[in-house]
Amino acid sequence: MYRIITPVFMGTLLGAGLLAGLPAGARAECDLSRDDNLLAEDAITHFRVIFGKKPDRKALVSWSTGDDAGSHMLHYGTAPGDYDNSVQAISGEYKGDKGDFYHHAQLVGLDADTRYYFRIESNGALTDEMSFTTAPDRDDDEARFKLLVGGDSRTDDDVDDFGEEDDFADGSSAGRCYDHDPSTVEIEPDPITGLYGRRCRQEMNGLMADLFAEHPDIVALSHGGDYIMTGGSWKQWCAWLEDHQETTVDGRLLPLLPTRGNHESHEGMYTAVFGDPDLADLKSAPRDVVVSRFGGFALVTLDSEASISAVADTLEDELDAMAGNMPRWLAASYHEPAFPTAKGRSGRADKILDEWVPQFEDAGFDVVFESDGHAYKRSEPRASGGSVERSHEDGGVYYIGEGGLGAPIRESNSRGYLEKHGSFRHVMIVRIHPERLVVKVKRVDDDTVDELRLTPRPR
Repeated sequence: MYRIITPVFMGTLLGAGLLAGLPAGARAECDLSRDDNLLAEDAITHFRVIFGKKPDRKALVSWSTGDDAGSHMLHYGTAPGDYDNSVQAISGEYKGDKGDFYHHAQLVGLDADTRYYFRIESNGALTDEMSFTTAPDRDDDEARFKLLVGGDSRTDDDVDDFGEEDDFADGSSAGRCYDHDPSTVEIEPDPITGLYGRRCRQEMNGLMADLFAEHPDIVALSHGGDYIMTGGSWKQWCAWLEDHQETTVDGRLLPLLPTRGNHESHEGMYTAVFGDPDLADLKSAPRDVVVSRFGGFALVTLDSEASISAVADTLEDELDAMAGNMPRWLAASYHEPAFPTAKGRSGRADKILDEWVPQFEDAGFDVVFESDGHAYKRSEPRASGGSVERSHEDGGVYYIGEGGLGAPIRESNSRGYLEKHGSFRHVMIVRIHPERLVVKVKRVDDDTVDELRLTPRPR
């Protein structure tokens, strides 16, 4: 439901003291010592933007409050302080624990590659101005832009506390930025920073904020799943959403392209957090396949926690629909790796290898982003169902990533299909250009530790 609100009318409300201003991106801390109502009653927080199939035309702006009294509106426009449009949010209560509310405002009919300024009105209060930028037009084959890609930002402690030390049986402490899997080897502090608990995730968020500030043409963060440890815990989601605010730069929000990991099996909570910018019913289960078009680039986000065969069928339909209008660059993102480095290939990953990988090859995918392992890897370009190495020019597909946004790091392993691997937190910055696609791997200390450069193939 839309309602026009003029700057004059909004100024009248502020001048009359009917709407109180709140700082954009301000942290309203989650009180994790409580069992319910983790946010203060007057809190308006957890600001986020979600992209879906049409990031050049649609967006979902979401936030959290500690109380559901009053209306929840988003006022927005294309110039600072000039809000020509308003939309009523769809609201509900987070599940898993009691109390606290989500609000999703669905924006449609947006202009491509355009910065939108907005303020949120909730419970009689009005936030300061924030903004986000839509993706380049899907038909603009000459567009130049960047993406951030990563996964696995969960911590390893049940309540996601802030540096509190809970002892493991071996006498070491929980919540550290581990070198290796704490279940199998002795826990060590992070080799670079030695930081603890949520700070492992927060430091990666800080790195992404620095990259977002340095590269204003970054369109979004593609997150490969495993945001938290226990998918049905509002306490852990509250902490994750609080930490995500650290990716905001001068009120400019970094949009998300999310998918589920194996720790997000609780679909209800996942949907409450991320909604869906493409569905009128924002409470539906997450979709298995989302094809996002950005200029001459398409990112196919897949749910590796759904039925692998059902996803394969939907993927086939989506690729058939794209026939004759394939983008210059084609990539995929999902959680469980078909080409792992830190763990063995799971049963689900075996099915991905059998049912998804041949489709990637047949459709001419350039690169596939995987998570789950809590390490880093880059495969050789793979073909023939992933069984052989073949150059990218001749149809080989690269598999890269493994998830390093703050989860406890595991020891990587050399595998016959890998070109590079290592054990460190990281995020990938992907540069999309008509003549090249470049993936730079940024370690937590901002060092570039790997780089993949590709040139376009005939479609």
